[in-house]
Amino acid sequence: MVSRDSALREQVRRALDRETVDLLFTPTVSSAKRLIRERPVSVVVLDSAALARRPDRAVASVEGLRRRFPSVPLGVVACGREAHLLRGLGSSGLRHLLLQEEVGPRATRRFLMTLRSEDAASRVVSALSPVLGRGELEVVRHAMDRVHAQLDADAFAAEMGCSRPHLSRRLAQRGLPSTGELLRWALLFHAGHWLPDPGRSGESVGRQLEYANGSTFRRALRTLVGVTPTELAEVGLPRVLDAFVERTGLELPQILRVA
Repeated sequence: MVSRDSALREQVRRALDRETVDLLFTPTVSSAKRLIRERPVSVVVLDSAALARRPDRAVASVEGLRRRFPSVPLGVVACGREAHLLRGLGSSGLRHLLLQEEVGPRATRRFLMTLRSEDAASRVVSALSPVLGRGELEVVRHAMDRVHAQLDADAFAAEMGCSRPHLSRRLAQRGLPSTGELLRWALLFHAGHWLPDPGRSGESVGRQLEYANGSTFRRALRTLVGVTPTELAEVGLPRVLDAFVERTGLELPQILRVA
């Protein structure tokens, strides 16, 4: 979240209290860009008070962020009295706006959940929902939400309330890979979602996902998906979903895989 307002930060923290995500706070848009390139950032909330005072420069900052990182859902919290800024944001095509006057537990959570519905995890869960049950989809979602924690298979299974062997057996019954293998796929799902962004590179995405080096990242992509980072940047997440379906044998309609 880009904000200097401690009260607003706390409101967002409380709204996400039960979610399996961590919050990062930064005071400026420029520092947010660095975080997006170097950390596994899924969603950005921008406090309009952190923008330039001139509406045209403020809108340019928002447009620049969206242009460089279109895969990251972006929402702005703005004051209803900033009429010029609100008109500029609306004209720029910004779809997620919360007025400061409306900030409260329910409105803030609804705003954040709308943003999260467009992140990488939601895209993958939506694609797999025709062939997996709620329980398995929750496991997939959790694996993607916890990428930043770099959990091993045992720690991840413990967070799901069971042992690694038990979770792996449960996943295998639905045609899914083992716990450890699913965690590796979660990394590559994120890679497929992020790599097409103009503001990223194969090296930066590899660092975000904490691969030991660029060679390790390229080898993982080549082994599981059959492409290089440069090739994946051209086709994105649908290619990773296709490879996942091919390896697991899940019968997922093609039209859902590429949506």
